[in-house]
Amino acid sequence: MGYSCSTKADKVLKELIIQLQTSGDCGGSSNSWLHRGKQCFYEIGQEQRDGAITGHVMKETITGRCHKAGSFRIDRDGRIVRFPTSTKVQRESAMTAGLIKFHEVYGGEWKTDSVLAPLVGNCCFVIL
Repeated sequence: MGYSCSTKADKVLKELIIQLQTSGDCGGSSNSWLHRGKQCFYEIGQEQRDGAITGHVMKETITGRCHKAGSFRIDRDGRIVRFPTSTKVQRESAMTAGLIKFHEVYGGEWKTDSVLAPLVGNCCFVIL
C-alpha cells in the first residue's frame, strides 16, 4: 500500500529535499541531509484527506540518537507551511521549481497558480 498526496505537494517536497541536500551533504540516503553538521531526515506522517503532506523532521543528537526537530506541512497546492532546518530561500526555490515542473507535465496556466504566481511575479517566461 502506498501513500497518497497531491502531485503538487509531492513535487515540491522532492525539490525541497534537493535544496537541503545541495546546501550540505545528502548523508547517503534519499531523505536525509546535513544541517549545521548534524544529520537530519524526514518521516512522513499519516495521509491527509486534503492531499497535504505532513510529518516530522528528525535531527541527530551528540550521542548519536535522534530527536524531533519539528513538524512539517506542505499543503495540497504546493505551499510549504513549515519545514524545520530549511531557509525561506530554500522553501521558495523548492515551491517555484516543483510547481513549474508540475505545470510542465500537467499543463495549466502557471501565471494563475495561487502559490507560483506570487513567487515569479510578472514574468513572461521562466528558464529552468
